[in-house]
Amino acid sequence: MLPSKNYDVMEDPDHGETGLDTSEHGYVRACVRRRWQWVTIATMAGILAIVISLAKHFAYLKKYRNSIIDDEDEFDGNQRRFTFTYFDSCSEMKEATKLEAGDEVSVSTSLVPGWGWMSSDYCDFCNCSVFANRPGLVYAAETAKAGDASASSSTPSTPSSPDYSTTNNQVKGVDEADVIKTDGKYFYLLVVSEGMLIICKAYPPQELDVLSKIDLRQSGVVYPQNLFVKEDIVTVLGTSTLRAEATEEYFSVAVCQLWDVYNRSAPSLTQTIEVEGDHVASRLVEDVIYLAIRTYRPSRRRVADTKMSQPSIISSRASVPLFRSTTAGGSQDTPPLRPIAPCTSISYIPELPAATGWISIVSVRISRKNLGKISTATHAGTGFVLYASSTHLYVASTTWGDDDEAGGKGSSFRSGEPMTVIIKFAMNAGEPTFVQLIKVPGIIVNQFAMDEFKDHLRVATTSGDVWGQTSQSNLFIINATGGVQGQLRGLARGERIFSVRFAGSMVYIVTFRRVDPLFVINASDASHPLVKGELKIPGFSEYLHPINDTHLLGLGRETKEERGAVLQLGVKISLFDVTVPSSPKERQAIVLGGAGSYSEAAWDHKAFLLHRDLLVLPMNLYTDDEAPFSGAILFDMSGDRMKERGRISHCSGSTCNEHKRIRRSVFIEDSIFTFSDRVSQAHQVKDVSLIRQVNLSRPVCI
Repeated sequence: MLPSKNYDVMEDPDHGETGLDTSEHGYVRACVRRRWQWVTIATMAGILAIVISLAKHFAYLKKYRNSIIDDEDEFDGNQRRFTFTYFDSCSEMKEATKLEAGDEVSVSTSLVPGWGWMSSDYCDFCNCSVFANRPGLVYAAETAKAGDASASSSTPSTPSSPDYSTTNNQVKGVDEADVIKTDGKYFYLLVVSEGMLIICKAYPPQELDVLSKIDLRQSGVVYPQNLFVKEDIVTVLGTSTLRAEATEEYFSVAVCQLWDVYNRSAPSLTQTIEVEGDHVASRLVEDVIYLAIRTYRPSRRRVADTKMSQPSIISSRASVPLFRSTTAGGSQDTPPLRPIAPCTSISYIPELPAATGWISIVSVRISRKNLGKISTATHAGTGFVLYASSTHLYVASTTWGDDDEAGGKGSSFRSGEPMTVIIKFAMNAGEPTFVQLIKVPGIIVNQFAMDEFKDHLRVATTSGDVWGQTSQSNLFIINATGGVQGQLRGLARGERIFSVRFAGSMVYIVTFRRVDPLFVINASDASHPLVKGELKIPGFSEYLHPINDTHLLGLGRETKEERGAVLQLGVKISLFDVTVPSSPKERQAIVLGGAGSYSEAAWDHKAFLLHRDLLVLPMNLYTDDEAPFSGAILFDMSGDRMKERGRISHCSGSTCNEHKRIRRSVFIEDSIFTFSDRVSQAHQVKDVSLIRQVNLSRPVCI
């Protein structure tokens, strides 16, 4: 029989010579041996974990350094370059667009009044007894209808050039239109719900008062949207509906009106510009306004010609957008609309399918020397988002079509993949021209997903199944010739981009599905953008705002997971420290309100105010155990900390209608001014005490 190989300490003859009890000695040795075994196992496990972590880290860096996930997802920008040209004649345009075309087409029109509706605070101002028996009428809660608050007895001296905040623009030196502007002495604001342009004296705050009101609907802007101010010229932008007299056809026009406000108490209209279509957006650079206008391909109507026995096709509109400029004080008769440009001045890309519409860039000079001078550039295409640098305009849209629609002949994109199509124009100091068409995979979240830096266009997109589990986020860097200089692909699989901010060579991207990853990307090398760090926290940021080179503010929503679902909670303000790009940190987070709470600044950056370490945000907060709050909240920004300073509300009681909700805030010297549709208030910054209140508008009583 073979000897047993099992070790038994009781049978070891060496132990009998020690003089110790063999059972006790064996027990001690076994314990020591087991302890060293566990120590060895733990040590090896730790070493293994470190090795795995390092392997993942280097794989992570390698993946993003190589800029692509795999060969099949590589995006070759050289295949996406297109050659543009101009139509040789109107007959060629007719053949290409399958529409009538002509340089001499003109259309006589009449203005269509806008639709009116009863505002939610109608009964606060008007007699509602005539509607008492009508079902469904809800009376608004009691609101303050008193006159202006009494002014303070002490009136500070007016500085020659007061310190004041301006519109929160994406690009320095490129102004964006908004519902309110100030020059530090006056406020110019639109009450969109009432179609009013209002000019107020702004400073000193004790003298806040309304100087003039203009009903824009009577001047031809049925639906005003926003405005610009440059010296003594106010530019109002909006839309109206016109009716073609010959065919009874209705169509929308984008309207631009120039108002001379040298006399703030009696502004005068100087010029009205109308372009068939709708405003995409606009920018003001130096003394030139650039309007991006989208025009859908017009439909044709079959009408009967009373002079002919048989019905005929009468084309009331050219296939290109119609245009009209009317100068105040000129002819009493309104001129007809005509094509915005000759057919031979319209650009298109032959490789692409027939255009579904037109994008027009209309430049309007607003200096006294060249007031109202207009230049245009029209290209076959469409767009919904505008980004502008100080030299170029980029109009972007999303296409979900097949290969031909997505990329033209020879497209390398997979069928049905969403793509961002970008039409690039050069400003040329007020003489816009088409430059090129750029296409990248995926969709953009808003204008902040595009940025021009050192002659390169940087675009952040979400591609793949955007709303599913196979989505991914990307960064493309396009050079001046339209080719891809560098790219990052495969960020945050299964998530989509919620916000983007470019800050010099750094790029910050927030994606979300269940948690909020903040990616910190160094794009100083345009050929090899590199992910430097990543931070995962609950919630998400819908808007990112650089405070300085090392700190970033995020505004969005808090979230939590419950039963496998992600629930959105209150408004979340996050202060990020990106001093060390490889290790971003959330230094502070403030959550306000509960489910259903929101801040307009999260989706409209022009409602965001940060000036001299004072942050002011419009808020609408709802909780289960507190009364709702609607107004503005002030925060002190000091280093790595945020602290609430105070709250301002235009509402009274526990209810508030939409016309009393604060939409904008403006800082002048040591005062903060807040604006809703109905009221403007001035408060001291130091203690948030009310200085003065003025009533701005009221509904028209029937």
